[in-house]
Amino acid sequence: MAAGSSLTQGKRYGRSGRRPALLEARKSLLILLQEKAIGAEDLMKRVRCVEAHEWKLIRERRLRATYSAHCGGKHQHCRPNAAGGR
Repeated sequence: MAAGSSLTQGKRYGRSGRRPALLEARKSLLILLQEKAIGAEDLMKRVRCVEAHEWKLIRERRLRATYSAHCGGKHQHCRPNAAGGR
């Protein structure tokens, strides 16, 4: 067999026939991809929290608008104890 054949390289580098440097690079890339996936997952959790906060603010604004419309802008009469002890 020729010195550069795949069988000769397979014996030299183990059963896979791949070079150790390529295996190390593959492992490094896999770790990097896993870290990126974890980072993306954390980012999505933070985005969901921000969206939930925004919806809470929108609901509160709607409640205040409904309350104001119901009272007709006369906040003194709508609030309990507005007259000082009723």
